[in-house]
Amino acid sequence: MKYSETELTEAIKIISYLKSIRTYAVAILLLSLLYIGFKIHKNTTGTELYLLYYFTGVIILGSLSAVINLNNMTANIYGVSCIIAGVIYSFSIIYYRGETEGFYTAIGLFIGLIVIRQGVSVAFGNHSKEVFTTVNQKKVSFVKKLLKSLKQPLPNEDNVILCTYLDEGEKRNLRIKLLDDVACFLLNGHATPVFFNRNDIYISELQDNPDFIKVSVIVDNHDWLEAQFKPNDFKKYEVWKEK
Repeated sequence: MKYSETELTEAIKIISYLKSIRTYAVAILLLSLLYIGFKIHKNTTGTELYLLYYFTGVIILGSLSAVINLNNMTANIYGVSCIIAGVIYSFSIIYYRGETEGFYTAIGLFIGLIVIRQGVSVAFGNHSKEVFTTVNQKKVSFVKKLLKSLKQPLPNEDNVILCTYLDEGEKRNLRIKLLDDVACFLLNGHATPVFFNRNDIYISELQDNPDFIKVSVIVDNHDWLEAQFKPNDFKKYEVWKEK
């Protein structure tokens, strides 16, 4: 499957968005458990306690659905659960506020509105719907497999370059995957790869040594970084560039 640099970069943004959904889901789950624990500790009883049990159950269902297997269906379950739980929580904050100061009630209500907003965004937002289209999910799957292959490359793959680069005077590992018309760079310590079109990237030789070649990676006519290639790896780049 051929993808352009723009499409692969969009896939990275989608992966980041999906991670943010999971992060919110875990945060909301933990906060809801802390909240019900606090209310039980304060000897909350009666209808308010039952509402809190229902609120927590809905949050657990939705959050775990999103965390365990995030897809279009579980995202909708998570979003709707956030809306329901946010409404229940906001109602309980207002109706059972008792002698609670207005400032704390306002903060609690604000948190409830954030949860509702998150639910609406995930369940009914245009961006969320676009993310889970078949086309975008195929791109995401491709990038995930690409990252997995980069982290566990075969020793002599013709389209993989294992080298080092300088970062503030320190040598770090760099892995490059040469795709059809795109080069994928995975820098050491970075979970997110960087993609460049074949025509936008040029690797020039700076210094030739018996064991390695010092090169400059130029992107859009600007020096991006300096790296050290093995001679065979530099040949891989030259073959790819000339295609």
